[in-house]
Amino acid sequence: MHLDQFTCSLRTQADLTNINPATIKTAQFLAPAQTEPKPIMGQHSQIFLLALSLATFSLSLITYASPPGPVVHCRTGTADCRVTNAYATFPDRSACKAAAVAYPCTEHELLLTVSAAACKGQHMKVVTAYAHSIPKLSCPGGPSGAGLLISSERLNKVVSVDAARSRMTVEAGIKLRELLDAAAAHGLALPHSPYWLGITLGGLLGTGAHGSSFVGLGSAVHEYVVGMRLVVPARTPVNGYYAQIVDLKRSDPDILAAKVHLGVLGVVSQVCKSVHSSLKVFWLPIFPGIIFA
Repeated sequence: MHLDQFTCSLRTQADLTNINPATIKTAQFLAPAQTEPKPIMGQHSQIFLLALSLATFSLSLITYASPPGPVVHCRTGTADCRVTNAYATFPDRSACKAAAVAYPCTEHELLLTVSAAACKGQHMKVVTAYAHSIPKLSCPGGPSGAGLLISSERLNKVVSVDAARSRMTVEAGIKLRELLDAAAAHGLALPHSPYWLGITLGGLLGTGAHGSSFVGLGSAVHEYVVGMRLVVPARTPVNGYYAQIVDLKRSDPDILAAKVHLGVLGVVSQVCKSVHSSLKVFWLPIFPGIIFA
C-alpha cells in the first residue's frame, strides 16, 4: 500500500482500530525521513576560523610598519652622493650619482642654493624625503656625478592657515601625514588625498597623484591648489641672485603647468591649498562595508 493511499483511508476513528500493526510499520518505512538541517559551517571549520582570528590578532600586537630609510647616501658629509627611491632601485637598475646634496630650511636658503648652482651651470634636481616615484625623476641630468640634489626634507613647515577662507599655505616638503594633522588641528581636512602618508605635497603634485572620487573637482590633489611659489634659475642676475621666486595665483595661466610639474619647472617652495571643514566618519551596521561621511 502506498503512503498516500494509506493516509487517505484513515477517514473515521473506527478505521484506526482495524489497522494492522504491520501496515503501520510499512507506512513508517515508506515515509520520508525527517532530517535535521545541516549547519552551514562545521565545528572543525569554526574552530579553524577562531584560531586564525586569534593568530591574526596576536600578530597585530607585535607587527609594526616603518617608513623607508634615507634615499640619499653621501661618502663625505653632503658630497659625493648617490640617490635612489623608496624601492631602493630604479627600473633600469642603474645608479644615480650626484656631486652634492643641499638641505635648505627656508625659502631664502632655497633661493641661495638654486642661485649658486645656476651661476656654475650645474644641473640640479629636487629629491623628496622618501622619493616615492619609481622613475628617475630625482636624478640630475648632465654628466654623471656632477649634478646637485636639492632635498625638500626640511622644507616641511606650515606657513599659514586661513580657516575663514578654507585655505592653508605650507612648504612643499611637508609629508601628507603632517599636512593632515596640521589641518585637523584647525578643524580642517583635505578634500582628497592619495593613500600613502609618507609622500610630500610637492612630490604628489608633481606626479599628478590623486584619490578615488569624481565628486566636485575630482580627486586629483592639484585641482585644489589655489597658489604656488617656485624658485627658478635665472640667466642674468635678479636682485643679485641667479634665481628668482615666481609667485603664481589661481588666475595665472602658468599655474596649470606648475601644478603637475614633473620636477622640471623649478623648485616648488610653497603651496596654497583649498581645504574644507573636517568630516566625521561613521559606520552603520545596517549597511555593512559602507562608510558615511
